[in-house]
Amino acid sequence: MTQKTLTLQDVQRILEISNLDDLTDKDITQLRRKAKKRWHPDTIAHTKPSKEQEALYAENFNLINDVVDLLRAYISGDFQAGQQYSEDYHASTPESPVDVIRRNAPTMQDMLTRVQHEVKETQYKVEESSVTVSDGFLVKDMLKSDLDDNILVVCVMSMYGFVWISLLPFMAISIVLSVNEVLGVLLFIPLMCVSIIHPICCILGIIPLSRYWLPVKVVNFIIPWINFGNIFYIFIAVFSNFGCIAFFIGLPFLIIRMIVTLVKWLIFAPLYAIAIMIWGEKRFGIIKQNVRYMAGVADWYVTKLITTDPSQLETEDLFALSYLYDEYRDVWKKWARDIY
Repeated sequence: MTQKTLTLQDVQRILEISNLDDLTDKDITQLRRKAKKRWHPDTIAHTKPSKEQEALYAENFNLINDVVDLLRAYISGDFQAGQQYSEDYHASTPESPVDVIRRNAPTMQDMLTRVQHEVKETQYKVEESSVTVSDGFLVKDMLKSDLDDNILVVCVMSMYGFVWISLLPFMAISIVLSVNEVLGVLLFIPLMCVSIIHPICCILGIIPLSRYWLPVKVVNFIIPWINFGNIFYIFIAVFSNFGCIAFFIGLPFLIIRMIVTLVKWLIFAPLYAIAIMIWGEKRFGIIKQNVRYMAGVADWYVTKLITTDPSQLETEDLFALSYLYDEYRDVWKKWARDIY
């Protein structure tokens, strides 16, 4: 506990008045309310104040009652100009703005919850704007990714592998057809469907940037089909120890892979390079979303602020809550008058 000496200059500074004469009790009450609002730490909490500002506001806020008492003493004649006025001044560290807001957070949350319906009805300080939630991709990055991922090679080799994978089923069905034509046809139809679907999926995969511009469901459908053809790699690995079989199957595989790789670098790579020069900086797949704001604060964030336990709110959240409280205090007063 220390002694804080106050003067009439402190009264004028904190209550922000120049003329101390002819003030009524009602005037003093209004000055007290004004000062409470003026020097409340919440007033600057959302502006990221300096430590000096925080200390000034906290000290002035704590002195309001003392300077009001001094003003009353002056008006009643118990205090004369030039005299110093002393009151016990609590030297304990003033509450920080964050602590003040956290202590008052339940009241703020309750008020904002109550006025939400009124705000939505009147659209007071409510606006809606389109927000970019994803910047998408640069065309140059997507084209480079296509080349780096060997999409062309993977798809072509999948078709080659599928030919060998489907060879045995076709041979088996031809035998069944010679024995039972109906059963053979029933087996042949689904195999033909598979034989048509697979190359179509591979061709779609080869088309530049198809995995980006095709619908997600289509991409999710074609990828397993492309991977199915690449089971042939396992087949080659299994029979790699069988000389003639490995040579008969593996050599064409290596030759085709080499040819496709050459096509990739001699044809696709230059075309991609030209495309990068022309459209490389353009963006693809930008996603925007309409977001509703209350006094500049996103609606989803407002919901978080008024539903989260104050003890769990971060410093920035508390400042945002205090800011919203100040912005919608007038709505609360009007709502309360209408109700009561």
